[in-house]
Amino acid sequence: MRVMLREVGITVALAVTLGALVCAAILRPMSPALTGSAASVISAGHVLVVFGGAVVLGLVTVLLTTGLALRPDPARVIGAGR
Repeated sequence: MRVMLREVGITVALAVTLGALVCAAILRPMSPALTGSAASVISAGHVLVVFGGAVVLGLVTVLLTTGLALRPDPARVIGAGR
């Protein structure tokens, strides 16, 4: 049961990360159409911050979910050390 909950947590974390990346990639070229301005309102720096934040958040969530960040023997956590 605990392994299944970890797998669900990993799946949710990856889905949230991918969703944030897709949203940032879609909003960047659409920002002039959404605001009516010829200039892009969403700068490239903001998109990089969103990408970087989504990746870091996804990695931290996955590591905390699986317990690999706090274990001295990660193979035992994922079942390879049985």
